[in-house]
Amino acid sequence: MKNSNEPRLYSKKTKIIIAVCASLVVALTAVCLILLGKWTKNDGASDVSTETPDVSTETEDPSPYKIVDTSVVTEGYGTEDVTDDVTDDVTDDVTDAPETPSSDTDAPVTQPGETSGTDAPETSQTVETGGSGKVTEPEGRDLGNGLSLVSLSSFTGPYVEDGTDAAVDGIVAAKIRNTGDETVQFVSVSVETKEGTAVFEGTTILPGTYVTILEKNKMKYTDGTFTDASVTQIIRFMEEPSFCSDMFEVRGADGQIMVKNISDKNVTGKVVVYYKSVKDSGYFGGITYSATIKGGVPAGQSVVIGANHFLIENSRLMFVKYE
Repeated sequence: MKNSNEPRLYSKKTKIIIAVCASLVVALTAVCLILLGKWTKNDGASDVSTETPDVSTETEDPSPYKIVDTSVVTEGYGTEDVTDDVTDDVTDDVTDAPETPSSDTDAPVTQPGETSGTDAPETSQTVETGGSGKVTEPEGRDLGNGLSLVSLSSFTGPYVEDGTDAAVDGIVAAKIRNTGDETVQFVSVSVETKEGTAVFEGTTILPGTYVTILEKNKMKYTDGTFTDASVTQIIRFMEEPSFCSDMFEVRGADGQIMVKNISDKNVTGKVVVYYKSVKDSGYFGGITYSATIKGGVPAGQSVVIGANHFLIENSRLMFVKYE
């Protein structure tokens, strides 16, 4: 016989309520686990594409280097295309200064692949001559030797001819055209003006192109008239310069030039890249800049060199030399 004073643990009604609550807890737990599982699965697969990638789709090259433009500048210049891979081997020597030309300078033996640019503009230019007034000539004042003096003008800006880029104001600049069919390696032109003899020295002037040259001694510009003009010295390449495109691929970024040896031959000697600045419809500055690799370039490899005056949008590759 049970003791009437013994407490009852649970009533029948209470047990039913507990069972129902337990069932609800189990059901809610199951639902939560299912939802959590789905969320985790979707989150883990959110960055994964189930579609087959299109291998033919072209992607933009992340390289900062672009093929250096070698087109002849006549009536303007365009932009360069971005291409692929770059090796970032760095040379231990950089040269970015003009070389003094000499009559026995070695030159590459192959011909550039581009045309000489004989489609230069033929707009009539007015040339002031102190002794006989204005003379209108399509090619400017003939200097002989396949050169003509197109015009004299005033220039204010950086003085590029000595590589210093020092600021100048109102000095004489001469626009000279190579009317011949050979590249001029070096030329010195003297022009007699009211202020005295103006001297203009230019290098690497391609056939059919114009170059604006700043006066050697920074003579001030007056009115553009002159009494005489002549070539006092001229040196031509023993053989037309080349881009050596069978050996090298040249690319650039602002302030840098990359040379890649695309051949199967090691180049152990010096490699020199020559370039000029461009402005408006012609080359700017008699100076030709050079960037030098002294240690050579192994087959299939690239070397990056500094080139302080090189700007990808405003420079042109003139030729490449190697030993």
